Amino acid sequence: MRHLENPTYFKTSHWKTLWMSKVSDFDELKKVAATSAFVAIDTEGWGRDTREVAEIGLSFMALDFSANHTNSVSFNKALPTLPTLHDLVDHYRIRTRCIRVAGRVRDMGIREAFEFGNEDDVTYLPAEEIGTAIALTLASFKKETKRDLVLVGFAPCAEFRAISIHYSVIAEYFSSWVDLQEVVREVAGINFKPSMRKTLIGLGFEHDRAAVPVDRKRKHNAGNDTVRMLRILVSLLHLSKPAQLHITKTKTPGATHVHKVKFWNGMKPKPREVYPFIAIMKLVGYDLSGVRLNGLRSNFLEYSPVAVGISANKKYGWVCLPSLDVLDEFVRDVDGRRDPEGREWSVRRDYDPAITEAWTAEEYSERKRLQEKGDMEQKQAERKAWREERESDELALDELGLGLDIGGDDSDGSE
Repeated sequence: MRHLENPTYFKTSHWKTLWMSKVSDFDELKKVAATSAFVAIDTEGWGRDTREVAEIGLSFMALDFSANHTNSVSFNKALPTLPTLHDLVDHYRIRTRCIRVAGRVRDMGIREAFEFGNEDDVTYLPAEEIGTAIALTLASFKKETKRDLVLVGFAPCAEFRAISIHYSVIAEYFSSWVDLQEVVREVAGINFKPSMRKTLIGLGFEHDRAAVPVDRKRKHNAGNDTVRMLRILVSLLHLSKPAQLHITKTKTPGATHVHKVKFWNGMKPKPREVYPFIAIMKLVGYDLSGVRLNGLRSNFLEYSPVAVGISANKKYGWVCLPSLDVLDEFVRDVDGRRDPEGREWSVRRDYDPAITEAWTAEEYSERKRLQEKGDMEQKQAERKAWREERESDELALDELGLGLDIGGDDSDGSE
């Protein structure tokens, strides 16, 4: 996420010290790691209002580092073989908490289970008590480790918005923070924003089903995501720069199934089969009368929109994205962001898995290709059946002496 002194998507005046203490790059991260412990934080939104929190995950880890004569940082022991998240948790004695806000149900859909405990280990607290509960846990961890605490996030816009609005009391326990997505971009030498999933695959954990779940339609568990962050962190700290970290970019341009950006003035882009991955947007307290379709598109070019629309009453806008993972990234990044005039965007996703269960643009394109192939094969079968039925009918007529002569004229042309 972009680090601005005065971001437009949340206020920082009441926790400015932490906000301005970002770990800026890979080298600084390695230096900070020598004297710090890490706390990964992830939040999951409540229903369609992603500004409110329904679930919070926290994972605590203190690594055994030492400095050598070159003043670099390395593990005391060689990097152990830790093929799964559970191996990582056991080796580094990572403690994970999953806290849910009492009375708040997350949006509909199948959710993954908490991998590092069971439902009895999930804490339910009233919304007003969560900030204090987290602060007490942080104070205890800091006292135990006797180290500075570094807040770890992966594109942590939603987490910082939650801190800004609800949990600013916890900011004083951290000395700095790091956005792992930005460090991954630096180390891998890429100019796009990799997802956590793509990063874990790039680091070699594709076959660990706790790290990279097979079913990507399941809603993430916040506690599990914090352990995934620490998996990425540990792997990064063992890399030397420049590192051989290869991350592939999800194909986002409309060349997969929509070839150009289309504008829908006064209506929602349709049909849903062509535009299944839609973000619904509005400006909180304002209408979109001053927003043009081309402006809506150009403001979010980094997400490669394939279509945009604005409702006739100017209350809502729609941005259609090329894949479900890009849609989720768009909602996470843009919801709560402020436009150049300081107005806040409210964004929710409009996705129906009944339309398509594809997650990426590649999957969607392949499913559509197979569907079209199936439709073509069905039409060919129908035509073949029709020809066979006609030939059968003609044979029956011939046997009755009633066959129709549809060839040329047998006359000699004379009158």
